Formats: sequence, C-alpha cells, structure tokens
Amino acid sequence: MMKQKLIFLFLLVLFAFGCGESNPENKKEATKVLPKTKPTPLVVKDISWEEAVLLRENSEVIFLDVRTPGEVAAGTVKGSVAIPLQELTRRSMELPKDKKILVFCRSGNRSATASTILLNQGFKEVYNIEGGILKMPMGL
Repeated sequence: MMKQKLIFLFLLVLFAFGCGESNPENKKEATKVLPKTKPTPLVVKDISWEEAVLLRENSEVIFLDVRTPGEVAAGTVKGSVAIPLQELTRRSMELPKDKKILVFCRSGNRSATASTILLNQGFKEVYNIEGGILKMPMGL
C-alpha cells in the first residue's frame, strides 16, 4: 500500500512539473525585457513679444490672457482670449489644440504656470510670453 502511494505521488509530481511549456523559443520571448523609456519632460517654451508678433504674422495663433477680469478690463492684446489662470483647467476645452497658444499675464509668472497646465492637457504648441503685458510693445 505504501509503495502504491509513493508511485502515485511520483506520478503526480511528474505530471505537475512535466506538463509545462517545453519550447525554449517561447520561454525566451516570455522573459524579454523591454528597454525603459523616460517620458519626455514637458518644457515650457519662453518667447519674447517680438517672437510672438512674428509667429502671429506667419501662422494662426491664439493669444491667451490668463490675468483676472479686472486686469483684462484695463487693456489686453486685440483679439486675445481671456481665461483667468484659476479657471484654466476647467475651461481649456475652449481653446483649439491645433493652433499655437501664446500665453501672457502681467509679468510672466502666471502665464508660465498656465503654459504647463496646457501642455499637461495635451496642447502641443504652447508658448509663454516672457515679461507679460508689462513688456508688451505699444499698439499690439
């Protein structure tokens, strides 16, 4: 009886470990390790007002003013879209993703933050205008 139990146990072990995949090619494929890729960092492109004007002359762009409504009321770029920074995350769908977005604020700090928000939301061509409206040339 003990001999039968040992034979049964032996056959069970053989069956359990002997029925695995025996093709070495499949084992190689299963152990392939894909190279690690680092995500491309989202970098805000800073441009001057002069570069912004050139972009507007050579392609279709959207000027985005991220200042408060009170600041915008004091003056802004003609034809710009005004979305305050604190509303940008929920209102970004108002902007076309297929156009260059030129972002400005008063001094360039909020617009840098706004540019990062837009890049994180999938906008491809976002530019922060350095110096903000304080550096804007007259007549723009």
